[in-house]
Amino acid sequence: MVFNIRLSKNSDRAVSGIGAYFGPQKMEYHHRHYLAEKPVVYTETITKDKENWVEVKGTFVADGGESWLCIGVYPHAGMDQTKIIEGLDNKYAYYYIDGISVKEVTEAK
Repeated sequence: MVFNIRLSKNSDRAVSGIGAYFGPQKMEYHHRHYLAEKPVVYTETITKDKENWVEVKGTFVADGGESWLCIGVYPHAGMDQTKIIEGLDNKYAYYYIDGISVKEVTEAK
């Protein structure tokens, strides 16, 4: 699994714990809070880059029932945040996501 993230130029905050969760059913949150599930791939450091894409990648073993992907901020991944601008703070981190790729990796025998 691989995807790229970049912090919006207008973001007041930056976070870690941006990750991807694969599950058997659609997640239906109706709020802007953090996601309670445990991601299989995630960032461990705070991503502050507003100019360049930052790659998030990793491998995981699927259970076989995964049919939904959700990319978001997960506290179970060690989510942390920091204020990155001076002055008024809207307390949100907004990231662009691009280049999402999931492919099967077979074990070498």
